Amino acid sequence: MKYAFIDVQNTDTTTKKMHGFEIDWIKLYQFLKNSWKCENVFFYTGIDEGDVETGQITESLKRIGCVVRVKTVFAYKNKNKDIKITCPVCGHLFMEQVDMGYNKKSNCDVDLTVDAMENAKTGNEFYSRTKREK
Repeated sequence: MKYAFIDVQNTDTTTKKMHGFEIDWIKLYQFLKNSWKCENVFFYTGIDEGDVETGQITESLKRIGCVVRVKTVFAYKNKNKDIKITCPVCGHLFMEQVDMGYNKKSNCDVDLTVDAMENAKTGNEFYSRTKREK
């Protein structure tokens, strides 16, 4: 049997940055189900409170048979960077702190790993898209 495990956030980010388009998740599910003949297709995604659009997409995927694992998104502060520049003329040291902002995360990796391990049997094939390419 074949299974697909898709980390939606990382796949979405990579596709937009590297290839310049958005994924139609319903079409991807149908491709994996019909063309690749996946027994189950698992989607892992985070959702912000009040994110109606993502909620509608996940519900649509569930209705057509996709296994959807949703986690609440949380934000964390990136460490600020200190920049030091020495003036080549007077030798004065200038320091500037750059605010590196916040990132959002939903930590779906553990859920994906558990599902993959539960479906790991001799002869099964997996397609997994989890790591964002830089």
